[in-house]
Amino acid sequence: MGWLVIERQTPAGGGSAKRLRVNQAARRWSLTRRQEQVLGLMAAGATNARIAANLNISERTAEDHVAAVLLRSGVATRMELLSALLE
Repeated sequence: MGWLVIERQTPAGGGSAKRLRVNQAARRWSLTRRQEQVLGLMAAGATNARIAANLNISERTAEDHVAAVLLRSGVATRMELLSALLE
């Protein structure tokens, strides 16, 4: 019996490019440090529950941070947020 190992590879600089975009957006939208962390998780596709678990906060607090990020970025949805992040 053998093993099959599948390794996901990120394109060179892929993670750092995303971090750079998140950092730039955080400055542009005057986000707090916590909101910047939430934005990074949102950019990775995390749900409110996953954001809460990763940041060791309640899901309700995560919802509040997500709402604040959306408000400060001037968009209404996560999809619009991702589009704005890529601009």
